[in-house]
Amino acid sequence: MASIKKREIPKSDGSTTIRWRARYRDRRGEMHEKLFAREREAKDWIATQTASVVTGKHVAPRDGSVTLSNYAEHWLTRYRPEAPSSVASARVHVHKIQGAPFASKGIVDVEPVDVEDWLADLADEGRAPSYIAAVHARLRSIYKYAIDRERIIHHNPAAAVKGRGGRRREYTLCSPEQMWAIHEHAETDSVKIGILLGAFAGLRVGEIVGLRPEDCFVLDPSSAYVYPRQQFGGAPLKTPGSAARVEIPSEFATTLRRHIESRPSDSLLVNQWGKPLQQVVFSKSFQRARDKAIAVEVEAGVPVGQRIPTNLRAHDLRHLCASMLFAAGRPVPEVAEHLRHASSAVTLAVYSHMIPGRGRAGADALSSSWRSA
Repeated sequence: MASIKKREIPKSDGSTTIRWRARYRDRRGEMHEKLFAREREAKDWIATQTASVVTGKHVAPRDGSVTLSNYAEHWLTRYRPEAPSSVASARVHVHKIQGAPFASKGIVDVEPVDVEDWLADLADEGRAPSYIAAVHARLRSIYKYAIDRERIIHHNPAAAVKGRGGRRREYTLCSPEQMWAIHEHAETDSVKIGILLGAFAGLRVGEIVGLRPEDCFVLDPSSAYVYPRQQFGGAPLKTPGSAARVEIPSEFATTLRRHIESRPSDSLLVNQWGKPLQQVVFSKSFQRARDKAIAVEVEAGVPVGQRIPTNLRAHDLRHLCASMLFAAGRPVPEVAEHLRHASSAVTLAVYSHMIPGRGRAGADALSSSWRSA
């Protein structure tokens, strides 16, 4: 049952204002209502909500606003495994999920790309593939409970991300030339700058969209650096060690300075309305630029094996940064510092195969012990 009624709402000055109250009941019999300034807006809202009730895709307004972090805590109180040790394991996983960049989002607002980027971050940390698979499965279970048992949402972003069966996530690489081709096809200057921050500063996507002009020290290009302090919306960085100085090339510093001076804003990257650029929007903009660059390669007759990978993500720019540093002969500790890894061991766990000449150096070292027969 749904209804729309005209209401006169008293104001502080003694006058009244007209509002339209829209009300409906969901399948559980619960009443939901909302006030609108225009009757048309009330009718549109009622039509959308009642249609979702009929199709089984209804999400109560208050349920949709619950953050993933809070719902995960609620799920934990309802978790009833047979083995007590399973509760302890679930608590550890929930704590990790609550630290994810998207945990502060509404439970209905989390996108598959958020989950995919987060799992890639865990791999970058050097987390065991089995651990990554476990927290991924836990996130899937939390959403499944919300869908099947409590019926407060109707989509599972964690289920849309393909698991790796306990193996470390295989990231995708592009060449510097391919990165520049994608950069050329980016829709806005903000997206172009974001691509360069990933490729030359090695920032994670959440850090890219969270960077502010005050975090960029580019007055002197010869000693320029960026200092990420937050993710989008002021969310904390992945680890305390992620807040650190990251040196950038002088050429990039000049470009970054021009970008900051041309559009004064509290956020470094903004959308077409001047609002902070969201992580999912940046990732999708990158994918569109990637696809345009691939289309140019196809038209030019570039062989399939030499084209930009079709599954290349914005997060993979961080891996490109690592590969360029290793190709330039930079030592592991220096690469670890640039990427802000907790230790060189993490860097080796993720990128050891990138170190040029590593196998040859080992063989040459063994030659010193060779004795002629």
